[in-house]
Amino acid sequence: SGGGSNDGSSTGSGGPSIRVNKEDIIAYARDLGARAARDPLDARIERRGNTFVVVEDKVGLRFDEEATLARIWQQLPTGDRRVALVPQDVAPRLSGKDIEPVSSLAREIVSRPVVVSYGGKSWSAASEKLIELISFDKKLVDGKTTVSLSLDDTAFLPLADRIAKELNQKPHSAEFRVKGPKNEVVATRERQDGWTVSVEETARAIGKTLLSGKHDLEPVVQVTPAPLRGADREKMDLSNVWMASSTNYAGSVSEKMHNIELAASRLDGIMMAPGEVFSFNEALGPTTLAAGFKTGWGIIMKDDAPATVPSEGGGICQVVTTLFHSVFWT
Repeated sequence: SGGGSNDGSSTGSGGPSIRVNKEDIIAYARDLGARAARDPLDARIERRGNTFVVVEDKVGLRFDEEATLARIWQQLPTGDRRVALVPQDVAPRLSGKDIEPVSSLAREIVSRPVVVSYGGKSWSAASEKLIELISFDKKLVDGKTTVSLSLDDTAFLPLADRIAKELNQKPHSAEFRVKGPKNEVVATRERQDGWTVSVEETARAIGKTLLSGKHDLEPVVQVTPAPLRGADREKMDLSNVWMASSTNYAGSVSEKMHNIELAASRLDGIMMAPGEVFSFNEALGPTTLAAGFKTGWGIIMKDDAPATVPSEGGGICQVVTTLFHSVFWT
């Protein structure tokens, strides 16, 4: 149309001109650019079977709006209706190189079982179980995207609890017997230290060990030394008898007499460390037929009245009563 326009370009002064709606062209160019654009894809770690692989990143594509419009305005007067958009690559935030160390650690963790060993025993968690515990966290740190590996160490609590149940033991002092007319002290068993497995700390230690790329560790154990060692017999003074007690079992049935004598023989000469707690049941052990005792008689309460019934080890209550007298009156 004649007269020219601020919205377009003309062929010359006083001649015919072309009116152009710049806003429509800009909107059209933007729409084309948006449809042709492609978002970048970050590299990622993907589980495949029982391992992990890196899926490589892909460069994205967008279009330089300013350069593209400049090219359009330049070509409009020429009548060329074909204008190429000006592309720009858009780099992904994470490349395969960025996350390969994390992927490598994940593969190492699931490459073999984790083994917890202590005192000649061992426990393990299979590698196929470990893969279920791994997750990857994407974070923005100081303006840079990073990926880290997380391991759910609470999943190791059942394993740590099983280790504790099988491994925990109380400390036991060395055992001594007093023998002969001179009261000679003889060590019959060396001391055994006690240990207690910390279940929560062991579970955390398993996770920490795996994250360091290792698979073998010991549980977190607190050791409690036994009070008496075999060498302590040299310090023992048995010259004084603080208290003595006796009860008579003459006339008892033969089974009771057998049980009393067997129990007394198994307790004879046992020594306790200062402050140590004595358990009659632990010191004596099982009082069953398999342990050498016979079926004697025991007393129970029945219908609010005492009743005599057959009982394995029947009669040993007299042994503990006699022992109690000495301890109580000391």
